[in-house]
Amino acid sequence: MSELWRFSKDTQNTLNKTRLPSGGWINLWLNIGHYEVTQEAAERFGFSSAAVDILRDASQDPDFYEFTLPSAHAQSPDKVAFMPPGPERDEAIQNGIDAYKEWALNVCSKISQAMVDKDTRVALYWLGYVLHGFQDLGPHGGMPNPEHAALDSLKQSLDDDSSNVQLSRYYTQEFLRHIREVLGEGEFDLLRNWDGDGNLSKSEKEDLFGHGWDLSVEAVIDF
Repeated sequence: MSELWRFSKDTQNTLNKTRLPSGGWINLWLNIGHYEVTQEAAERFGFSSAAVDILRDASQDPDFYEFTLPSAHAQSPDKVAFMPPGPERDEAIQNGIDAYKEWALNVCSKISQAMVDKDTRVALYWLGYVLHGFQDLGPHGGMPNPEHAALDSLKQSLDDDSSNVQLSRYYTQEFLRHIREVLGEGEFDLLRNWDGDGNLSKSEKEDLFGHGWDLSVEAVIDF
């Protein structure tokens, strides 16, 4: 993710503040973000050091590979912010909820397939990746980005609200409990006790997605 350093300070600042921050070195440890929330939960569940590395790195990646996709960040489409109350707006909101659920289920199916393929490292990656969406549900709860940006401009960012960060922690822990129940202790322990390679490389991620980042200076400006 060293490419981030090619961005201006304004671009980096936008990436740190428009959503629950990616965390880790990206925001120089000044905020609690996906990286920190994921690490805290994973360590609480007893994941190995190598597994934690994969999970916390992956939890940042929707901000890079699906930056422009609202459903990856628990947000309604932008148009919702400009629609008057009524049936059409209600339908657009429901479509956003459905898209969010579909996104999460699609990533979960990738976890399942990786387990079938006995590719524990990739399964861990997708597990960390889907955590991003649950964590963003805390501060966003379906809010379209124009409304989010308006609050940011008023110094009322939902991402800085400690109660929202706490809600993100709760969702993360609850989902890990759910995954443990669905997989069973044996399969869950395969993830938890992983002792192989750590983070996926950029090329390995591009092979999984079939494309590179959709995050760019232009995308951040539009955002």
